[in-house]
Amino acid sequence: MKAASHYGYHIDTASLKQTKCIVSGSVHEHVLSFSDSQIILRVESSNHSEAEERLNFYCTTLDQLSDAIECPKPKKNSGGKFVSHVEQNPVAFLEYKVGSGDSTPFHELTPSLDSWVKLAKVVGTMDSILVSAYNPIVRRCTRDPTTDLCLTMEIVRDSGDKQIMGDFLRIYDMVSHNVDKLRERVILDLKLQNTITVDKEGNLGIGAFGDCFYVTKTIMSLVHLVCQVTVNLVSKSNDTVPVLENLCHVIRSYNSSFCITSLEIELFYPLVCFELATLFLKEAKIPDNEALNPIRQAMQFLHSLSPSMFRLELQKNLVKSTKNSETDSKKTHASSNVPAAPHLLEFRRNHLCKSLSTSYRKPIHVVRGNGSYLFDVNGKKYLDGVNNVAHVGHCHPKVVSAGQSQMATLCTNTRYLGTELVAYLQNLLSTFPPKLSVCFLVCSGTEANELALRLARNYTGRNNFICIDGAYHGNSFETVNISPYKWKGKGGFPKPEHVHVVDTPDTFRGLYRNKSKSKEEELNCAELYAEQVKSVLEDCPNKVAAFIAESVMGCGGQIVPPKGYLEKSFTHARSGGALCISDEVQIGFGRCGHSFWAFNHQDDVIPDIVTMGKPIGNGHPIGAVVTTQEIADAFANGMEYFNTFGGNNVSCVIGTAVLDVIKEEGLQHNSLIIGNFVKEGLRNIQGQFPEIGDIRGVGLYIGIEFVRDLEHLEPFPELASEVSQHMKENSNVLVSVDGPANNVIKVKPPICWSREDALWFLKAFSKAAEELIPQFRTFHH
Repeated sequence: MKAASHYGYHIDTASLKQTKCIVSGSVHEHVLSFSDSQIILRVESSNHSEAEERLNFYCTTLDQLSDAIECPKPKKNSGGKFVSHVEQNPVAFLEYKVGSGDSTPFHELTPSLDSWVKLAKVVGTMDSILVSAYNPIVRRCTRDPTTDLCLTMEIVRDSGDKQIMGDFLRIYDMVSHNVDKLRERVILDLKLQNTITVDKEGNLGIGAFGDCFYVTKTIMSLVHLVCQVTVNLVSKSNDTVPVLENLCHVIRSYNSSFCITSLEIELFYPLVCFELATLFLKEAKIPDNEALNPIRQAMQFLHSLSPSMFRLELQKNLVKSTKNSETDSKKTHASSNVPAAPHLLEFRRNHLCKSLSTSYRKPIHVVRGNGSYLFDVNGKKYLDGVNNVAHVGHCHPKVVSAGQSQMATLCTNTRYLGTELVAYLQNLLSTFPPKLSVCFLVCSGTEANELALRLARNYTGRNNFICIDGAYHGNSFETVNISPYKWKGKGGFPKPEHVHVVDTPDTFRGLYRNKSKSKEEELNCAELYAEQVKSVLEDCPNKVAAFIAESVMGCGGQIVPPKGYLEKSFTHARSGGALCISDEVQIGFGRCGHSFWAFNHQDDVIPDIVTMGKPIGNGHPIGAVVTTQEIADAFANGMEYFNTFGGNNVSCVIGTAVLDVIKEEGLQHNSLIIGNFVKEGLRNIQGQFPEIGDIRGVGLYIGIEFVRDLEHLEPFPELASEVSQHMKENSNVLVSVDGPANNVIKVKPPICWSREDALWFLKAFSKAAEELIPQFRTFHH
């Protein structure tokens, strides 16, 4: 009663029908049953700090589940927390609306196929949530399960049983080395015998769960379920075909809530065999056990199938499931093709500055990301072709896990010693030439560029800067000053006096063009564009602190400078006493494919300062500046430089995880291979339409420029915009439009894009071009 009062709940003892206490280790669950609900008081008998953390994680996980399935929902106390303390013990209060009254325990029913199918869908929904739940207290079970199986095999007396058990163990052994590669989820056990209930309408509810402090392979929940279904179905029918079909029906239902991976399909049969063998041995320990025969029949049924037959049947059914779910999804979205959340748009209009825009005419309400994909509030799946911030893929599990674990341990500033900072800087600096040996950690690319300008001013004692027309370097006061992309556009201002602008080194439509596409003309263009840097320095002697350049331009239209441009420009800058700053905020970290940093993609140069942002933290706000010891020492003039959040423990472990993933998954090479594949495909399409003026880029950083005709190269922004909208509306592919004339489609996806993703993109672009360009051509003429 005292515990309930913490949650503002009064227990009416007159309506109380039943009470019971379930003890499991240090956990005591007091279950109070009423006519229409249950109240569960979960008490940790230990007052150790980890006990409270365990209980809070349990409640947080259950709170997520209760939004998707019928199960106990944790309540928050008057202080807004799940966990209270009664007599020093952590206590949680849960309410469950299903599972009492007219509901029947699942195990007391004779389950129909429809019941198993419904249960599989619930289990799939659970796994889709539990796969992303994590806490440092969660532990992994490292014991080899085959050990127990081998030790207890001696209790099997029947030679037929021994033969099947031996075959099952051999089948499992052949694939066991791949089990560690399977996805993992937190264990939140449910027991069919005493936790699942069914009401009069056939709705399933889950009344209680085990603890969630260990990790298991995600697919095992479906493996356990399929074993129970097999035992149930085989006991009713000896006909192999309908039993296998019905099993696949159950598996399809799970897959509709949580997609099974190709590796899980590959290992599914061996895992089911192993699980049935384990279940058989457990029951075989009990003398004269009647439960043994149905399990034996299930094993015999499974043994009669070949692993390849089972796998092929599973693959065929899952493809069918995917097509059905896609059809259902299209029907759903066709009937609701309106802005998903008008109240969100209204709130933004009223409470956010109107200079903050949204993408697309019909903005997307995105709620989830995974790898190369984004999902909207209705579950619609989009191919992400524009978010270069999610560099190694949205919500990459290694990056997420690193951040969650460190956040739960320590997050503080760089005035304290810590291994996370040292480990990260060692990894990061190892990617640079030895000369670039000192790092400043900040929170964004804007902050990094702002600091780079300070470093240059401090070192040279000068105040002027040279930037490139169309460049964008950030949104702070001084970085906007050196961003012609901003101040030349709407709401802009005259060029600041201390800023000098040189032409965009664009060999397609710029002042100097490589019309012949020859190496000689490219080198000539590079020299002519670089001469402009030299001219500025000659006109402004002893005034310029630095020449700053995006190694490959982004907002300027995905411009790849001609070979030799950076090398010659850097030479001119240094001859005039200026430093050279490479802005790698958008293009760095392996995106260009040939090299980790774009400044040495085609020129053998070493900048004096390099700035980083966007992809560095895969979505976590990190920025960095790397420079020489000499420049850094000059900056240490007595005025301390301190950044409250730059270099904090969480940011450092996330940064390390991103570098690890790029290396471990070969993503730099992937960016090169897939990027070349995409450009080749685009050029094939370009050959059909002269309005596609240019295809350019490096790795997975690609620009598609639209023109009205190839003779005059007049920009065609309307066509670029419509192609982008068409790809989103008709093919679920997200790209954006940019460039000084807004006529360039930018393709800068997560660098984990697969060949299948690239084909999806190319098909979407081809469809948009084929449907739109003839219409625009007719209208234009």
